[in-house]
Amino acid sequence: MISFDDCIDYPLENECGPNFSDVCKPDNNGALCKFGLNAKANPQLLVKYGANLERLDLAAAKLEYKALYWLAIMEQFAYRRVATKLLDMRINQGCEDAVNHLQIVVGIHPTGFFGPITLAKANAMTEDDMLTGLAAEAHNHYQQTEEAHPEDKVYDKNWLARAAKLPL
Repeated sequence: MISFDDCIDYPLENECGPNFSDVCKPDNNGALCKFGLNAKANPQLLVKYGANLERLDLAAAKLEYKALYWLAIMEQFAYRRVATKLLDMRINQGCEDAVNHLQIVVGIHPTGFFGPITLAKANAMTEDDMLTGLAAEAHNHYQQTEEAHPEDKVYDKNWLARAAKLPL
């Protein structure tokens, strides 16, 4: 069985660097951000951890990521690397969009709902096919984001590198 703890270090590294920097700083939209957690998108963090997120440590950040982005069904993936890549996509692209991309990869109509049919289709594919498909979908997501929001083109290099990067 795959666990959240098996998967979280990869998206944390993508969000805040290889040493999981706890520096509290504005993100690319100007929102207060620590360990990659955005206080504007998650205002409850300010109540729980202080106006400057000063009480948010790495252990608490991992608990927040688990509550916000992990689904119990992800523990049933056949491959840890696939669960890890999907977790990273849920964190960076949004939960529903990431599941839609997964569903496109497995060949079913995207609904944004991750249930047993999506899981069965994913587990029937090879790990390499899943990872290649998810990376391609992530790439397409970022390109579509840039087309809709040309001002976000400045993030192109980092976004496309993140899309292509695969968990070890």
